[in-house]
Amino acid sequence: MEIIIIAVLTAGLFTFLGVLGFMFFQKGSTNYQEYPLEHYKDIYDEDFQRPESMTMEGRNDLQEKREQLERLQEEYVQRLASIAGMDINEARDEFLEEIKSQMDKEMSIWQSKFVENTKNEANILAMNIVADAIQRTDSEVSNEFTLSTVHLANDSVKGNIIGKEGRNIQFFEKTTGCELIIDETPNVVIISGYNSIRRHIAQKTLEKLLAHNKIHPGAIQEAYQLSLVEVENEIMKVGQSAVDELGIYEFPEGLVRLIGRLGFRTSYGQNVLKHSLEMAKLARIIAMDMNKYFGTRTNYVDVDICIKGALLHDIGKAVDEITIPRKNHITLGEKFAMILL
Repeated sequence: MEIIIIAVLTAGLFTFLGVLGFMFFQKGSTNYQEYPLEHYKDIYDEDFQRPESMTMEGRNDLQEKREQLERLQEEYVQRLASIAGMDINEARDEFLEEIKSQMDKEMSIWQSKFVENTKNEANILAMNIVADAIQRTDSEVSNEFTLSTVHLANDSVKGNIIGKEGRNIQFFEKTTGCELIIDETPNVVIISGYNSIRRHIAQKTLEKLLAHNKIHPGAIQEAYQLSLVEVENEIMKVGQSAVDELGIYEFPEGLVRLIGRLGFRTSYGQNVLKHSLEMAKLARIIAMDMNKYFGTRTNYVDVDICIKGALLHDIGKAVDEITIPRKNHITLGEKFAMILL
């Protein structure tokens, strides 16, 4: 019974406070904030001294409401003290604690709704950022395979490539690490090899031999050594072009070389360097948009780190084909990046 009486008194007081607050709001305040009750009493005292602020009837009504509020508050505290066997100070503390408890519950509900709404909005914004970044990136997907084709002037050259008792083709395959496929396809020789760089070197070697029309073990070795140097220079140019395109200038030569090797590496039919460049450009756009929507002076995304991280995320694939025993490209990439950076 006592709990019911307290609840009724509390509800009545809350209702009256709401009505009084609405009256103050209706008075014309445009910058509403929550203040203690004493604040509104001060406002009343101040306004009461300004006859132009309201009519006499309005001031009398406000004075009556104020006195009624004070009586109700005092009555509530005394009633609470009487029922619970408390003194006035204890009752007042109990009253404030009850209000605080109610406010905590309401705040908890509000916070839960706020967090849920924020998550939903963040997810939508994140998807929009990614979708926009993809649309703004000019991506190129190329399918590359493990075969290279060399065109011949005529089919009679095939005999020279094979050599007496197959000596030339055997030496070529042993030197380059790639297989030559010579079949009935007219004017074509196919170079097969899983390692794309070796395959590229083998292709350049064969093209040099055909250009000079000299095919024997000594010529094969000489053409192979020249092709090694040329491909190494190509790798450095490809790597340097990639970092220049992204505006990266502090990478060491060894790391630039690894990036260049990605230009000759395929994964799932896609050129790894083209894929890495695409990821780096996406990372730059997303990082800039994150700073645009969420960044502050002390809390922001480092765009340069995002670009470099995206570019190097597959760097292990530059060496995983030549590592014995073969290791996971993620582990290799982490090791080489730590050594070279």
